[in-house]
Amino acid sequence: MPRYANRTDTIPLYGLFSWGNFFDWLVTLCLGALFIIAGASLGSIRPGTHALLLPVFAFLLLLHGLWFVVEDKARARLSLVPLLFVPFLVWAGLSASLSSPTAWRGWQDWVYYLEAFIFLWVLCNNGRSISHLWVICIFALVPLAFAVLIGFYQLFQNPDLVTDAWVQMPIKMSIEYIGRSTGVFADPHSFALLLLIAFPCLLFTGLAPRLSGLLRILCLYIALILFVCAVLTQVFWVYVGFAIMLLLLPWFLLKRIGKRIFFGFLATAALGILLFLFGSFNSVIRKKALLAWSEEGEGIRRILWPEAWALAEDNLITGGGSGAWPIMIEQSPRIRLIHSVETPLNDALHIFAELGLVGLLLIVLPIGYLLFRAYCSLRKEPFVKYSGKTRKRLVMPSRRFFISLS
Repeated sequence: MPRYANRTDTIPLYGLFSWGNFFDWLVTLCLGALFIIAGASLGSIRPGTHALLLPVFAFLLLLHGLWFVVEDKARARLSLVPLLFVPFLVWAGLSASLSSPTAWRGWQDWVYYLEAFIFLWVLCNNGRSISHLWVICIFALVPLAFAVLIGFYQLFQNPDLVTDAWVQMPIKMSIEYIGRSTGVFADPHSFALLLLIAFPCLLFTGLAPRLSGLLRILCLYIALILFVCAVLTQVFWVYVGFAIMLLLLPWFLLKRIGKRIFFGFLATAALGILLFLFGSFNSVIRKKALLAWSEEGEGIRRILWPEAWALAEDNLITGGGSGAWPIMIEQSPRIRLIHSVETPLNDALHIFAELGLVGLLLIVLPIGYLLFRAYCSLRKEPFVKYSGKTRKRLVMPSRRFFISLS
């Protein structure tokens, strides 16, 4: 009979045979469920969807509390890193209640901030083992796979298909987006951003000497699919992000500076040639690229970004109020827009305009501090080490792998 637990009461992959680890796995599964629910409901951008998400977040906190109660006190040490973002939460709440001309929008944004804080808190304190982290990564790929399948189906079969938002309201595709892949979102820009986030993660996983050869080939293949799907969104600002990612990726993979620079520019040049070929042989992409430079397309950023900066300077310290951007841009004496604009298409400028310099610093400084700490931890880790019983296979250490992936 095979043994399912060893002398230290641990089970392969599952971990320690205890109530604490049991609830830890329940927390991990709940985090995965949040990935799937948010990804399959228009990216949870509609307020009605959060009526479904909030009970899941409450259940997540309940499981986290049960884990903390039953876990051994030596293992249940809480990470206080998420508390760095509490001042930003407090400031956003004060802005919504005291200075916002549209308090309901401000509190709606505050709920989004609160959900992000809860997710970060639980993620930092649970799922500390390698098995938990891999399960979370796999769950994160599920909505991505669904989005890619929907994106290809939209382009080739049903151009005006929009995924279900899990609310009792019909949703139709905007006329300007018909014929472009939007995935699990209602606009191609959000879908392109999702692909931009996932692409370097999968490319890094495929290039880093950590997994088996077959899994690395699979990751590279999925990364190629994501890139092709990003081209089908016909969103062109995202290629700047792809170029930056390709320039940065060798710095996490290679040790010598010369090789980092060479392979970074080589990958970026290959991206440029590939995009040039796409535009040369496809008239639709070529026309969309020319339109993107105009103010009717993605060039609207040349109007929105200076105006967002000017609006932020009008209320430099406290901003115009949480959720006030639509009213601020509508009442601006400097520009007149035909359509309503929900955001300035730049998160930093959005926070700067609504929450002022104080709000911007309260979110940027903690992120910068965490990046600095992560960089310091990364420098201490070797690029590769010998692994296995024969000690012949060079692999990237797990700690370096997950820090780089993050």
